Amino acid sequence: MPTGNTAPDREIASLAGGCFWCLEAVYDDVKGVDSVVSGYMGGRISNPSYEQVCGGDTRHAEIVQVTFDPDAISFWGILQITEVTAASQFYPAEDYHQTYFARNPFQPYCQYVVAPKVARFRKQFIDRLKEQKA
Repeated sequence: MPTGNTAPDREIASLAGGCFWCLEAVYDDVKGVDSVVSGYMGGRISNPSYEQVCGGDTRHAEIVQVTFDPDAISFWGILQITEVTAASQFYPAEDYHQTYFARNPFQPYCQYVVAPKVARFRKQFIDRLKEQKA
């Protein structure tokens, strides 16, 4: 599913799982994943804001678009970490949502919701973690 801005040897998976901060924090750690962009899919309006989506009236889902190297991790490998449903239009979230967990690990929601999910992922899929940067 490469797009115009994606290297020809990379693929993109659009994944929803309730909270894009949680998904982004998990997929950022997966070997073979080049980038993870938080955003919105579906809904009734184009380019919604986070506030509009959280209001519940737009019917958008919070999702991430994962760009990955299929030689390092298969699409099935990506899907084993999440649930499968049909995709529609993707709208990138505002910049302050990108890499949110990495930049805000002590924010209460991150500590009590995101961190436990990431810890479970890291424990269950340790063989899929990227090498830690020095």
